[in-house]
Amino acid sequence: EAGVRPLRAIAFNRAPAALATLAQAGDPAIRQHAETIQSLFAWPGHQAEESAPKAEARALTANEAALIADGKTLFQQLCSGCHGLAGQGVVPMGPPLVNSDWVTGSENRLIRIILQGVSGPIKVNDTLYQPPAILPEMPPLAALEDVQVAAVLSFIRSAWGHEATPVLPVRISAVRQETKEQKRAWTEAQLLEIK
Repeated sequence: EAGVRPLRAIAFNRAPAALATLAQAGDPAIRQHAETIQSLFAWPGHQAEESAPKAEARALTANEAALIADGKTLFQQLCSGCHGLAGQGVVPMGPPLVNSDWVTGSENRLIRIILQGVSGPIKVNDTLYQPPAILPEMPPLAALEDVQVAAVLSFIRSAWGHEATPVLPVRISAVRQETKEQKRAWTEAQLLEIK
């Protein structure tokens, strides 16, 4: 079973203007929703306890930094329509990627998800996602080159406060070879058997 990570606020350099506008709306229901949404984010002076000093992460190499930069562009083009620009998930398309152990955990699982896709219900951040909240299946993206897959995965493993190591193209190539007979999308149960 994928472990559950506590939700961690998404950090911004400053308060998002749109949230400030919502917080001042005339409708009390909208103001309440804005307060709930604000709890998902942190910026200087808001949720300061979330910004406690943490251990210094390993510095990225120049190649890893370039890979992540390319991955951000590819993510915006290919993935954000279902998973949101901030990885928050989009109803009724795809579940969130923020704080997800599917993203920061086993790269062997994550590579399989992007190469062959995943179908059926899936638990993310202790919430079960299934249609109609998400699509019945995430389509495979095996047509992407190894370096493109590595770039997207490296980006999502480093974005939104994640600190997982980048995924190298050589790993994509190895898993692609290992799974070349997998013609159907993976199920959650199948993925959980993979370390």
